[in-house]
Amino acid sequence: MARTPIGVDVEPLREIEHLDSMYDLVLAAEEQAILRKTPREFHSRLFLRYWTLKEALLKAAGLGFAVSPNTVVIDAGPAPAVLAVPAALGSVTQWRLIASLRPTQ
Repeated sequence: MARTPIGVDVEPLREIEHLDSMYDLVLAAEEQAILRKTPREFHSRLFLRYWTLKEALLKAAGLGFAVSPNTVVIDAGPAPAVLAVPAALGSVTQWRLIASLRPTQ
């Protein structure tokens, strides 16, 4: 049994219609800027990476969507990290993210 909270989120890799309409709800300004610099064909994949990392973090915190995901800032690169969180989540140093993009069939 874990001594620390664990949050998990799994999403199927897919193209998301009307993705732009979800940016403000889910992504912080810094993340939106990164997504807009990314080639369009990778937007859904990167958005889902942000989404799953944030949802797992909010689940681990036990807060769910009582905290807006756009108030959490994530580095969604190869070694994901929490860059900023609202006070309700404590310090960024108490959170560790692990991500895997291994599609299954």
